Amino acid sequence: MPPGLFAQLLDAGVTLTEIYGSSDTGSLAYRTAPDVPFTLFPYLIMLLDDASANTISTLRHTETGAIVAVPDRLKRVSEREVRVLGRFDEAIQIAGVNMHPAQIRQIIASCPLVADCDVYAKADTNGSQLYGAVRLCTLTDANREACLRWCREHLSAPELPKHLYVY
Repeated sequence: MPPGLFAQLLDAGVTLTEIYGSSDTGSLAYRTAPDVPFTLFPYLIMLLDDASANTISTLRHTETGAIVAVPDRLKRVSEREVRVLGRFDEAIQIAGVNMHPAQIRQIIASCPLVADCDVYAKADTNGSQLYGAVRLCTLTDANREACLRWCREHLSAPELPKHLYVY
């Protein structure tokens, strides 16, 4: 949930609990405010990767002994709290779907009209949005329109950068 929406709902008197985890790991931690660390559920303990950097990529389930690989880079804040620093796989969520800017960049670059391109994400109050800059081999109005059409045909709606500059 975007931090701005979380704060607006709290200001409106809504009680929220954000759960951290994934479909692969299940629920790992929770928090009740947007800018505070996540608290691990009591059945998990942290396994530090690098004590000097306080980084964590695995947790241990105390009841089963199972090791859980987390999908994000985590930083230990305290014995029970972590901050999410970012994903290991560089994916971002657009409309609830994981997107990989590097993969989208490769798809756009495979268009025969494209000389070079870049795709990146920017976060704003409504979440993350994809931005793209595409340099054509030969810039003409017809090539620009053909490139945009090609992108719409080869990318899904969430993959298509909302802000696509073709030059």
